[in-house]
Parts: sequence; C-alpha cells; structure tokens
Amino acid sequence: MGTNNLDCSVSFEIPIRDEVQSPRALRLLSSPNYIRNDSDLNERLEKARERRSNVLAETINRNEQHVHLAKSKCEQEKEKLVNRSNELMENLTEDLAQKSSRRQQIIDKIVNRNKKEIEKAKQLADARASPQSILLRQINDDMSNKENNRRSHLQNIVHQCQLEIEKVQSVRPRRSINDNSME
Repeated sequence: MGTNNLDCSVSFEIPIRDEVQSPRALRLLSSPNYIRNDSDLNERLEKARERRSNVLAETINRNEQHVHLAKSKCEQEKEKLVNRSNELMENLTEDLAQKSSRRQQIIDKIVNRNKKEIEKAKQLADARASPQSILLRQINDDMSNKENNRRSHLQNIVHQCQLEIEKVQSVRPRRSINDNSME
C-alpha cells in the first residue's frame, strides 16, 4: 500500500440466503424421478447448502481478515506518519534552536567587534586630543611665563623709576638750598 492512500476501509456485501434458486434444482424438482430422488436430492441440497455456507463462512473470514489486515496496515501507516511528523517537528525545533543560537553568537560577535572599534576610536581621539591639549597647555604656560616676566620687568622698571624719583625729590630740596646759598 502507498503512504498517500490513508483511506483503507474496505467493505464487501455478501448476500446470505438460505434458499437455493438454481435452475438445475428446479428441473430436478419437476422431473418424474423426483419422489425417488427426494432423499438423494435433499442430501445433495443439504451438502450444497453446507458447501455454500462453508464457502460463505470462509469468504466472510477472509474478508474479515482482509479488513483486519487493511485496518492494521492503515494504523501502522498512521503510526508511521505520526512518528515521522513528530521526528520532523523535533528536528525542526532543534534546527530552529541551533539557528537561534548561531544568530545570537553572530550578534554577540558583531556587538563585541563594534565595542572594540568604539574603544579604538576613543583611544585615537584621546591620542589626538592629548598632543593638542599638551601643546595648548605648553602655549598657555609659555604665555603666562612671558607675561610674568614682562610684569616683573615692568615692576623692576617702575621700582627703579620710583627710586630715581625719590632720589631726585630728595636731592631737589638740597639743590634749592644750594642754589639759594649761592646767590
């Protein structure tokens, strides 16, 4: 039987009749030797009935066996299909689980790679910013040192000028006294 034919129901209709309706039996009944062959005929009819009932019983048994065999084959095929479908479902779920885990691994790899790239970019940005910030700090330090030096020079000049002014002012009254005395 093919696996595609799942309908395995088979039915046979066997008519069971007790009366024998054969033209030969009718001819025998209508013959003049009927009375004489009555017991013989009855025996023959009885044997024919027995044979017929035996044949019918054998046919019924064979048909029942065939139906039972067909049903058992149908059940076996159904069981095979159910087992096969269960096996396929298990395989599909395993495949889906494997694909899902592979997909997650790929996603994790991509995420880790992107994290590393971001870290490298940050390091590069810090590396680029470091020389700039160092240079800016050095420039600021130089500028502040120059400004401090300029201020200190200016303060020294101012201080010396004040000293000179004080000297001049201290000398002026003496000079005016000397100038007055000279006159």
